[in-house]
Amino acid sequence: MDQDGYPIYRRRNNGQAHIVREKEVDNRDIVPYNAYLSKCFNCHINVEVCAGMRCVKYIHKYIYKGYNHTTMVLGLINEIQQYLDARYIGPPEAAWRIFGYPLHVEIPTVVHLALHLPGMHRVPFNPDESFEAIVSRAGQQMPTLTGFFACCASMEDECPFTYQEFSQHFVWLNSEKRWKPRQQGYAIGRMYFASPKCGERFYLHLLLIVVKGPKSFQCLRRVNNVLHDTFKSACVARGLLEDDEEWIQCLKEIGTNPQEIVKLLSTIYKCQDLKDIISVIYPQLDVAMTSTATFLTECTILSARNDDVSAINTAALNIFSGNTHTYLVADKMSEEDEIDLQILTGEKCGNLVFIPRISLIPSSSEMPFRMTRRQFPVRLAYALTINKSQGQSVKFVRVDLRTPVFSHGQLYLALSRCTYFDRISVLIPNDEPDSNTNIVYPEILL
Repeated sequence: MDQDGYPIYRRRNNGQAHIVREKEVDNRDIVPYNAYLSKCFNCHINVEVCAGMRCVKYIHKYIYKGYNHTTMVLGLINEIQQYLDARYIGPPEAAWRIFGYPLHVEIPTVVHLALHLPGMHRVPFNPDESFEAIVSRAGQQMPTLTGFFACCASMEDECPFTYQEFSQHFVWLNSEKRWKPRQQGYAIGRMYFASPKCGERFYLHLLLIVVKGPKSFQCLRRVNNVLHDTFKSACVARGLLEDDEEWIQCLKEIGTNPQEIVKLLSTIYKCQDLKDIISVIYPQLDVAMTSTATFLTECTILSARNDDVSAINTAALNIFSGNTHTYLVADKMSEEDEIDLQILTGEKCGNLVFIPRISLIPSSSEMPFRMTRRQFPVRLAYALTINKSQGQSVKFVRVDLRTPVFSHGQLYLALSRCTYFDRISVLIPNDEPDSNTNIVYPEILL
């Protein structure tokens, strides 16, 4: 698409050319067209894809601009004669107008619905009128919004429609300034746009979209028998806007003590040391051909800190059978530029991929020059941090709690990664065999 919303069509160079009116043309001269429409109406019809607002305005300009005009200048050119307008009506248009046929039709009808705050509707006036007369007439005027309130208040039963749905079932009589039940036809209500920068007018727009049958502006501000001072607070009470209430309730349920002691379930297996937690989650790690794809994707060890994760991965690597190969970082291209890996989970499970070395440049450094390090972007993952495990579920989970969790909700996150509670094991300090410290700082979030 170009900047105006029009598609940029691909015109193939197929080598074909034709002579049209003594001129050679090819695909570069062909405009978008529809062969069915051209044959059906026996005329030339442009076909465009309207993907932007400017395209739609361009089309509607031809509908509303009227018949052709021409400007004629007679005698000397001056400011008045420069804008003298003369009209030309051809035979087809003259016959069409004589028979009274409509020039264009829009289906369905769109009803413009006023949107204004209390006492701020538009009032046309004559500048020669007195101020008292203008104020008196403004108080008697009734736009579509206040007419909607009045119609809802006059109904015996509650109105089941919102402001936008109202025009589908009622007709606005502009001369009488009132709504009456629709007898035939169909229409769509369209409120005038209000951006978030409009403040209360924007929040009024949100309420009118969802509230059915309000009888006044005050009814829109009333939620669960509580009258709110502003339309914004009413939107928050209805859940149309985000606020911190759900976090406040969550913290109240968890507790407000920054170091609340959480008792662990008796069904959770307590590991004795680091070697124990590795052997429980990865049994027979030293036996060749046991670390299959299924075996590795069903087990994991979670820890709160990256340092503990690195220590666990190093310990697991030392148990792993086979020779250890170290991939060193490089300051320039070497002969060994990529490693072959197999994807174990997800839609691409089983696919082979090639991961090249990438150049890493620190965003900030205390050195007076910039250093580039080229290395493979891979890391052992027998264990990973609790934060990085978010969104994953495995069959067997071991949690390293030698270092207490330091973020709100981390303990719950770690224990909920396992699909069955009886497959969870934890490694906790010896001085706290049955509990662990859960860090909660509500003052940070409130």
